[in-house]
Amino acid sequence: MEKASHFEKQRKALADVTDIFLRQNFGFSPKSIKVLMDHDLVVIRTDNFLSRAEIKLGQEKRDKKLIHEMYSRLFDRVKAALVEGIEQITRRRVISSHININFETELCMMDFFLASKPNKENMRLALLMMPPEKE
Repeated sequence: MEKASHFEKQRKALADVTDIFLRQNFGFSPKSIKVLMDHDLVVIRTDNFLSRAEIKLGQEKRDKKLIHEMYSRLFDRVKAALVEGIEQITRRRVISSHININFETELCMMDFFLASKPNKENMRLALLMMPPEKE
């Protein structure tokens, strides 16, 4: 049961880090952030990611591709802060990541593939940053 609780705390922390990341780098806070986790994968889903203008523009295949490229390039430039947060929370190194925008469902999916072994340096850092337990 304790492991499930730890897992839920990680998911909540990842959602919080993602919310801050999106506000700082994309200029908005999504209504819903869902985090799916496995041992070697973190998937972050944000609903209602696109603006009405982007949805309307994305009705054409060519424009859809342009918007996706824009978000992919932006994500590649600013993802370091989110990757750092994921590594601290999961204590594993992110080995690759990508973003996908779905115009039909108006959502954004960010996938982060994790190294199979825990990152001992991040583990030490996380332990140092942990607040003291209350008695």
